[in-house]
Amino acid sequence: MWSVNASSQEDSGEGPVNGWAAAAIDNDVNSFWHSAWSQSSPDYPHWLSVDMGENVVVSRVELIGRQNKNDSFTDFVIEGSMDQTRWTEYGAFKMQSQNGPQNFVLMQTPTMRYIRITMKKGAANYAHLAEFSVFGQED
Repeated sequence: MWSVNASSQEDSGEGPVNGWAAAAIDNDVNSFWHSAWSQSSPDYPHWLSVDMGENVVVSRVELIGRQNKNDSFTDFVIEGSMDQTRWTEYGAFKMQSQNGPQNFVLMQTPTMRYIRITMKKGAANYAHLAEFSVFGQED
C-alpha cells in the first residue's frame, strides 16, 4: 500500500476531499492535492513524495493535472531514493498542459522505494495535482 507526503497541503480550503496529499494517489481524477494557500502560501519548490512500500524498477511517471484549473506547476524534477534521505534526480521535465495524462520517461530505469516530484516553477506560487502514477516492475 502506498503512502504520500507533501511539502504542504491545503487542509481546509478545498473541501472535505480535496487539498490533501492522499488525493494525488487515490485513482480519482476529480480529486486533487493542493499546496497550502489559506493559512499560509509558501512559494516554490513544492514536492510530493510517495512510499511505494517495496522496491520498484521505475520506467515512467504519469501525472494528471487538476481538472478544473490550469494554473499549476510547469517545471519539475523526478527523484528517487531507497531511504528518504539520499535522493537522486532522474530527469527535469515540463508539464505541457494540465489536461489529460502526461507521461514522463526517466533517464534510466532506476530501482527505488521512494519517488518524489519536486515542482520548481509555475503560473502561481501554489501547486496542485490530480493524480501521480508510477509505472515499472517490482524489484
